[in-house]
Amino acid sequence: IYTTLEQFVNSFTKCLRDHTMDTFRDLGAAFIAALILIFLLMVVYYKSFAISGIILLGSFLSIIGVIVGHWIMDIFTEDTFFLTATSLIGFIALMGISSRNSLLLIDFANSLIKDKNFEKRRAIAVATATRAKPIFLTAAAIILASTLLASDPIFGGLGVALIFGTIVAVIISLIFVPILMDNTKAIKEANDRE
Repeated sequence: IYTTLEQFVNSFTKCLRDHTMDTFRDLGAAFIAALILIFLLMVVYYKSFAISGIILLGSFLSIIGVIVGHWIMDIFTEDTFFLTATSLIGFIALMGISSRNSLLLIDFANSLIKDKNFEKRRAIAVATATRAKPIFLTAAAIILASTLLASDPIFGGLGVALIFGTIVAVIISLIFVPILMDNTKAIKEANDRE
């Protein structure tokens, strides 16, 4: 039993802080586990560490959007806009979204090289141009749906993470990933394949 209100408030505050730190630790561990699992799945699928690294790097860089988005929201809202547990759930969701974008480009470029004997650079350019529309449409759907979440006091972090993270994921997928694809030897020309 608490003898004063101050003791109760201090105890309650400590309990909330401990619970929040546990939640952040657990979600951080889930984020790292998602990174590792995506990487291992891609290594098994593509049999290449380089291609898996491109996918993972593209996914990891989309987190820049989440951090910048929270910073922008903190500037333009009256209340302080912190990274929350739902923001971390948005981090994890972005891993799947941005990995999917990179996979679309890599698979389509590989199929153009293999099936139609395209040069590597031409295959990457055609794959990027062809897959840009589906990537933009998916991003638009995610962003529009997430605008409803962004104003919610509980799920606002998730909405902001998905909106800004998706914007950066699209930019990275359509600019950064094709550059990395062109510079890797893991994606081979048609005449180099056996």
